[in-house]
Amino acid sequence: MTTPLTQLADDDFTQATDALKGRTDQLAASDIELALPDKDAKTVTTALADLKAKKALAALETKEAGIRRELALALLPADAAGLAGELEATLIERQYAVAEAARAADALGAEERKRAAFAAAVDAARQTLATAAAAKDKAHEDADRIDAWTSAARSQPVTDALSSARQALTASPYIDARQRLVTLLGRELVEQLIIRAAEADHRDAAVAGRLDRARQARWRSLADRGDPSGVLRSTRQAYSTAVTALRAVAEGAPVRFDRAMRGLATVMDGEDPTQVEQDRMDSLRDGEKGAKAAVAKEKAVWDAYEKLRKAEADLDDAVLARIPMEPAVDHESSQDVADKHAAVVAAQQGLKTAQGELAEVQNALDTWEAAIPDVVMNQVFAFLAADATLRELGDTHVDHLLKAVSRTRDRLVTALRAAAKTAAVSDRLTAEVTARAGDADAWRAVAAARRAALVRGEA
Repeated sequence: MTTPLTQLADDDFTQATDALKGRTDQLAASDIELALPDKDAKTVTTALADLKAKKALAALETKEAGIRRELALALLPADAAGLAGELEATLIERQYAVAEAARAADALGAEERKRAAFAAAVDAARQTLATAAAAKDKAHEDADRIDAWTSAARSQPVTDALSSARQALTASPYIDARQRLVTLLGRELVEQLIIRAAEADHRDAAVAGRLDRARQARWRSLADRGDPSGVLRSTRQAYSTAVTALRAVAEGAPVRFDRAMRGLATVMDGEDPTQVEQDRMDSLRDGEKGAKAAVAKEKAVWDAYEKLRKAEADLDDAVLARIPMEPAVDHESSQDVADKHAAVVAAQQGLKTAQGELAEVQNALDTWEAAIPDVVMNQVFAFLAADATLRELGDTHVDHLLKAVSRTRDRLVTALRAAAKTAAVSDRLTAEVTARAGDADAWRAVAAARRAALVRGEA
């Protein structure tokens, strides 16, 4: 299957193949150049010049050592002065000889160094090609898997599962199972149990949201500094999330729907409490100080938790947005952060107040819950699990999932191309710096000899 991602991987593989061929051709041309007959003559000439320069340097070093010995034995000031002048001239001549030897050695190894550079480039191109080949294979494998999940998501079993989940919430056995629990526990308390289950989901989402906001802030900071990896990581995560959601529906929707229906059947076929147990639950539920009267106060606590989560998320966004400008941000860093912090404090106070009011009637709820037999509570858990699954499947639309995969995939391709261009620019400039640094080192090594030759009119 061909997708924008597979096309990008194919293009990268083709470019890597062409680059390896170009580098290999350069290396072959260098080998041919080194093997030419006239090249051998030039190499011999250069080698002789190198040998001559080394011999001249050795002679000067011997001469310098002799002068130093004579200078150490000189008794008369005039003799010492003469030897000192001769030593100074010899040292200057030796400096030129050192430079000339370096220049000759540099000329002797220039072609070999060029050939070594070509060989290193070929090795790097081979590694790039291997990476591109692996990426190409993986892109096509992923595309084939996504194509299979797409087909499965559009299949009749998945379509039926999603459609049935939407209808199940207003039909039997869902309605009957819910009504059974209402009969056993009371409508208000069954609704409260559903709210508690939703609260657990909200808390899980809040933890995941904190992590996601930090990641997004980190990636935005990279993008703001011109680093394409920030956008690349963000788009890659979005694409992965979309694909994961599609896979979950393609592979799990029918199974999850069947499990939910079995859960409802468990409720309908569940064991009834004894009359004594039922009478006790009813007595603890009803009345002026019964559990039913405490439901509103507990709901106020959950509402306060929701307000606090919203305030904390707003403060988190404000702080994360401020960090790039002020890494040591605190609650007084800006008016926006201060306002968001004040909202959190107010929400915390609201939660504390609601919890205090609930504490006054908490015992009624706890006593009622303790009176619920295990056989009934197991039915409650089965119903809550089925309820959550049916609502999730009912809110799922395959077309929306496929559009999310396509949209995030296109964004990922754009980010990958931008990152590749940035990497290519960086690699090229790094190569230029490395090459020119080598040229500069070679030039400095023979600078004195070139200067002397220029002064003498030889260059």
